[in-house]
Amino acid sequence: MYALAGLIIERVSKIPWEIFLKERLWQPLGMNETYASLDQIPSSQSHVLPYMMIEEKITQAEWSLPKEHIDAAGSVWSSIHDMSLWAQFLLRNGTTNEGNQLLSSASYNEMFTPQQLSSADDFYPTVALTKPNWMTYGLGWFQQDFQGRMIDFHTGSLSGLIALIGLDRANDKAVIVLANQDHAEMRHALLWQVMDQSLAPKDWNQLVFDLYQQQQQQFNAYIADLLKKQIKNTSPSVELQQYVGIYHNDKIGEVSIVKNADSNSLQLVFGSKEYRLLHWHYDAFYTDHPKQRVPFTVEFSLSFEGEIKNVAIFRQDFSKIGN
Repeated sequence: MYALAGLIIERVSKIPWEIFLKERLWQPLGMNETYASLDQIPSSQSHVLPYMMIEEKITQAEWSLPKEHIDAAGSVWSSIHDMSLWAQFLLRNGTTNEGNQLLSSASYNEMFTPQQLSSADDFYPTVALTKPNWMTYGLGWFQQDFQGRMIDFHTGSLSGLIALIGLDRANDKAVIVLANQDHAEMRHALLWQVMDQSLAPKDWNQLVFDLYQQQQQQFNAYIADLLKKQIKNTSPSVELQQYVGIYHNDKIGEVSIVKNADSNSLQLVFGSKEYRLLHWHYDAFYTDHPKQRVPFTVEFSLSFEGEIKNVAIFRQDFSKIGN
């Protein structure tokens, strides 16, 4: 939906969304360390590199997006300094430090108005610790009650990079976390440590650590259970060449399945990413990538006529549209 918002900005304003934001928001707020893509950062300025944990070792990750990629959903680079200016802008109800109104009151209020109810399954695992009475989603904000106050917050995650911003607008307080390790969930501990105004604050670092350790143990058990259910000594139902093709999903777009010329194996191509597919059993495969945090499954469907028509990837169905 952020990609769609960027497209709407371009259609209405007749200028690229990144120029619109720079002229209408970033520059008026003094956000001079904010760029629409990695390659726009001047050579005189340093920037982080992405990292993730692979087999208990900190390993440099690949960029999720090409350096020149400009996308309203996830490609903006910024700094703690500039994000602090952005948070202050939001705490001032959409005005600059000089009092200039950059967002109308109606637009500002709509951004934080709950748009839908949320369940614990659609929220962050930390609800097990914060125990909210209600959970909603605004326009780009997870929302919940905490110690009698409304907290608006959201994370961001790309390969090897994470972010979090949280607002306690009633108390004029904000939290910003930027880090360059994949899914570093201490960001949630920092959020709730700052938001906790009780006379005896909890040890949120330990609580969040234990929570995600428990989740990891559950994931490990899930993988162990999958291994038990793998059907050994099976082969793909058809020749590998029959899996090859272009597959389409209305929401996600297109992916390609190609056959490696130098080996008898398949590869999934999605945008700029390429993933080797390893056979699991029958028409099910899984990805194998040295710098991928978690493998994902690729499940082909065989038609009554013995042809490959669909594939399930990212828990979404893709229809074959060509070879």
